[in-house]
Formats: sequence, structure tokens, C-alpha cells
Amino acid sequence: MPFYQRLGEVPRKRHIQFRDNGTLLTEEVMGMEGFTGMESILYHL
Repeated sequence: MPFYQRLGEVPRKRHIQFRDNGTLLTEEVMGMEGFTGMESILYHL
């Protein structure tokens, strides 16, 4: 079963347009084992 941890301001749903003060943030999926292991969804400028 997955677990979630939030750090900072994140959107309520994943994989949507997310803006911070009008600036569109880029979504990036990072993982240690490709798409089979644990992953993180990162939002950055």
C-alpha cells in the first residue's frame, strides 16, 4: 500500500496544471528503480 508525504505547497490532485503566484510549475517524476520502485512527484520552476 502506498504512503504519501507532503512537503510545502502541492496541488490537491496529481498530474494537473499547478501555479504558484501565476507561474506554471513543472511536474517531474523521479524514482530510484524506474517505474517499478518508489517514486516522487516533484514540482519546480
